[in-house]
Amino acid sequence: MTTSSRQIEIFIEQKMAYRNLKMAQIAKLQRFTTSFRDGVMQAELEEDIRAEYLHELHVMELNLKRLHDALDGAFNAFFAESIDAAALARLENNLLLIERQFEVCAAIILEYLQASLIYSLEKLTSLDYHAIGNELRSLAVLRSMDLPLPEK
Repeated sequence: MTTSSRQIEIFIEQKMAYRNLKMAQIAKLQRFTTSFRDGVMQAELEEDIRAEYLHELHVMELNLKRLHDALDGAFNAFFAESIDAAALARLENNLLLIERQFEVCAAIILEYLQASLIYSLEKLTSLDYHAIGNELRSLAVLRSMDLPLPEK
């Protein structure tokens, strides 16, 4: 095996590990949005607020699906062509774009959760403590994923 083919093999292994990490993070965010949707459906909210939450969650779910598909698409395209320097560069560029999109999506979800938590705390007298505890746990889980936090 030549040095260049070994370097390509190492590059592919690193990118596949990156792909697996991102897919796991996307799956966690998808589970969070599903859980949050369930909470919104059970919470005592005014109908316009519930509709806004559900719309925002739908947008988040679509963005996560697009990220998942883009990540799969980048690797499918990479493996469908001959593996050369140009293919490696295209994969690297695609992954950089996906990473930026992921950071934006994750930041929006975190910001949304924080805003929801603030809303819940403001309405503390009318909401149950269990729902707030769930939101705090969700925030802790998302923060443990080393996602970029929204800047205020």
